[in-house]
Amino acid sequence: MVRVIIVESVAHRIFMSKHHHQGITRLSQQQMDENVFDSAKCMMSSATFGQIIILVVYLPIMALVGIEGKMFRPMAQVVAFALLGAAILSLTYVPVASALFLSKKTGHKRNFSDRLMDWFHKAFNPVIAFALRRKLPVSVSAIVLFLFSLFLFSRLGGEFIPQLEEGDLAAGVITLQGGSLSNTVETVEKANKILLDNFP
Repeated sequence: MVRVIIVESVAHRIFMSKHHHQGITRLSQQQMDENVFDSAKCMMSSATFGQIIILVVYLPIMALVGIEGKMFRPMAQVVAFALLGAAILSLTYVPVASALFLSKKTGHKRNFSDRLMDWFHKAFNPVIAFALRRKLPVSVSAIVLFLFSLFLFSRLGGEFIPQLEEGDLAAGVITLQGGSLSNTVETVEKANKILLDNFP
């Protein structure tokens, strides 16, 4: 995700370069390197903060013990290693690849993603404007929902993996050593009949 953010930031900065460089239509390699460096430097602080938040969320899973730890700790470790690898790539490979392989043309043709983002802006701008006009009701609603979620959280119980009572029953018959085969078969059939009669 961090790599995508950096590449998008670089592409946006290239498009805006025609305003900063007096209508230039194509960047030189030096200008491209400067734009990539500035974009990556601006985005890495916020992107790193987002990655730290995700890692903090997975810390309790890494602290699990017993069956829960054996089941879920490897998943949390994989996510942590993936985030660390993404951070290293975002600081090294992604800026270099962006500087070398992204188009240096500052022109931009509107595409489907531009139209989709315009639609999102039209949909969200009234909602944001309404929330800013009604600060008190929106804030009170958020606090009430948060308190309700705390109440639900307190009623969930303390087990990470719930006990499953599926109603399965396992029965075994043990006979005395030295008994005949016919006696063992007869005893097992009696036990089966008792179980079937009492537990249909």
